[in-house]
Amino acid sequence: MKEFLAHLHPVLVHLPIGILLMAAVFAWMGRWERHAPLLAAMPILLRLGALAAIVSCASGWLLGGSGEYDPDTLGLHQWLGIATAVLATLACCVPKRLVMTTITAIMLIATAHFGGTMTHGEGYLMQPFRGENAVEQRPADIQEAQVFAGIIEPIFKEKCGSCHGSTKQKGGLRLDQLEYVQKGGKNGNVFNRSDPSGGELLRRCMLPMGHEDHMPPKEKPQLSPDELEILRWWLAAGADFQQKAKDMPQTEMVRKALTNWQNGEAVVAPLQPDVPKGQAQPASPQILEKLRQAGILALPVSRESNWLSINFVNLPKPPDSVFVLLEKIGPQVVWLNMNDCTVSETAWNSIGKLPQLTRLSLNHSSVTDAALLQLKTLQMLQFLSLSDTRVTGAGLQELTGLKALNTVYLYKANVQMHEWPALQPLFPQAKLDSGGYQLPFLETDTLRKKMEKAY
Repeated sequence: MKEFLAHLHPVLVHLPIGILLMAAVFAWMGRWERHAPLLAAMPILLRLGALAAIVSCASGWLLGGSGEYDPDTLGLHQWLGIATAVLATLACCVPKRLVMTTITAIMLIATAHFGGTMTHGEGYLMQPFRGENAVEQRPADIQEAQVFAGIIEPIFKEKCGSCHGSTKQKGGLRLDQLEYVQKGGKNGNVFNRSDPSGGELLRRCMLPMGHEDHMPPKEKPQLSPDELEILRWWLAAGADFQQKAKDMPQTEMVRKALTNWQNGEAVVAPLQPDVPKGQAQPASPQILEKLRQAGILALPVSRESNWLSINFVNLPKPPDSVFVLLEKIGPQVVWLNMNDCTVSETAWNSIGKLPQLTRLSLNHSSVTDAALLQLKTLQMLQFLSLSDTRVTGAGLQELTGLKALNTVYLYKANVQMHEWPALQPLFPQAKLDSGGYQLPFLETDTLRKKMEKAY
């Protein structure tokens, strides 16, 4: 219960802000005769504001005891909040309230400022006016930079500082300075010295966006692909705090990530067309006709193309004979939709013999880990959709040799949460999409119909 009341503070604190500021505005407007009736509301406003301030102070005091905030900033915020509650209470008792409500409003603004500092980080208020260019603060020579001080620490400050910085330490963890990173949080070190890449720090960063333990939280700025690659590289190399970048082994991907991060650019993989270049030979009209008679939709991807899109939408349980026919037009097939299909294990071998296949949709199908073994030969495959299937993380690892693969959809697949951190590094060029997104509600999402007048 104590923790619950403490977590109510961000909700309760807005009540005295609105009420007491309104009281100050009414006090000033009441000086003019035309607005004098507003003064009649002052007693109730001040009483409500004082009560709300006292309740907010009580919940804030409980929240401050969590140990997640910088003691100096927290002390200022707490005592200014108490002073605001005292002044609001005194304002209820004095006959001339203009001066008292004005001082209370000023004190309230100062209290809110330090509260915002603890929530969003130091300098949050003036950040839009500083005009700082983050790229200019990055090392001029990335290879000569000390990896932690020049690269990792700035990434932590930018993406983790609001929750794990100088003013707030969620979970007792602070990531803005060397000694605090080494110390870890309430639960100890955030990475294991014997296996830094398997620690809590990387695990949380690699969890799907919708997971409650994903870091940074989904409402905060996320680590870019470059930053994730740099973080993985640093941890895998032993999480050394002294080495320079040039002294640590680097793959081509790491070198690109470092260069792009230094220049403030994001790695944007060139978009590969999902239809091969050139033109395919026309598929056998007899084979196409047999497929259509079986209930399969076989269409060219464009009017001028011989490349084919195959869809099993009308044949949820195709016989093996269909896949024998499919093999015969394999050189022309580039898109294959088998959503909701139940097929035999032998059918997957035929699908693995489609050399030009770039898109494969298997949502809600009978695909298994064993079936994925038959798909290791699809070297042109770019998009693979496995939503709501029995595929596990272990099965997915069989596809690491597919270098063209850039997107894998895994919503409601049988991939466990603890498998995600290990999967993403195995597919450095691909996006593993866990789905489950929640779109924000917009006012334009609803229509409002006015009642017609009755005559």
